[in-house]
Amino acid sequence: MSYKIRYGILHSNKIANIQGPQWAYLGSKRDGYEHALGWTEEKIQIRNILAEEHIKKFDNKYDNFYQKLEESILKEGLLNPLLLIAGKSEKAFDDGPRTFDERLPPYMAEDHSKIVACVSGGCSRLYFAQKHDLEVPVIIMDFVDRFKDFEQLFMEKDVRSKFKYPPERFNINERGIFQRHPNQIHLQK
Repeated sequence: MSYKIRYGILHSNKIANIQGPQWAYLGSKRDGYEHALGWTEEKIQIRNILAEEHIKKFDNKYDNFYQKLEESILKEGLLNPLLLIAGKSEKAFDDGPRTFDERLPPYMAEDHSKIVACVSGGCSRLYFAQKHDLEVPVIIMDFVDRFKDFEQLFMEKDVRSKFKYPPERFNINERGIFQRHPNQIHLQK
């Protein structure tokens, strides 16, 4: 593999959230969405409004999922680690018309060695952790060997041991770590 799997605790605001609720309308024809790309205060505010709309719509459809998620995070912290990428693996992302770099803060887009991003496996949880300025447990696919001080994991059982509620299975390959059928415990509460 061209990356190392690492486990540690990281401040949520050091992580780019690539697929959280603020990106829920990515690729849609929704009026105004095209103007949400970018990193000015105005564009960040537009994404925050879109996130609130998405959360409200999703909560109405799925028995207050996001409300339960936020309450659980504030009460118990994150029960499972976020899956992150450090560096960039072009192969790991297929985002259609939107590129990976468009959703990164400028300093990460300009220097890929600075990328620390949640691309799947916890982006909604990261959204609330960032909202409340929390530290979070993370499993990092470290393509640039940036997190040498974090615990290195070698096998699927090592990765699985870091989860309170592990997914049905993991797919670990040269592209990264992917969860298969993650537990949505907040839908069950």
